[in-house]
Amino acid sequence: MIDNWSFFKPIRWPKLKKRIDKQLERSARFIAKAENQKLRSVVKAELEQLTSTNNSRNVPNNATLRKEYVRCGKLDCPSKSSRTVQKTFER
Repeated sequence: MIDNWSFFKPIRWPKLKKRIDKQLERSARFIAKAENQKLRSVVKAELEQLTSTNNSRNVPNNATLRKEYVRCGKLDCPSKSSRTVQKTFER
């Protein structure tokens, strides 16, 4: 158990109020930052959906999908050979 009770000295009200205000300000900034990131992710998802929809409209009717093998290029590539990437080609 702690024998030295001087560690638990009471804090005067002005200093305590200043610490509380500072902590409230930090928490408000943290909450604002989290909400901002949430809004950004929602907007990014909507933008990707819109881009995907626009791209699907631009694909010609006679387009075919084929598999193309591309080298990864990373030294620590998990497949160590090649990875499959689907590309769209026109006839």
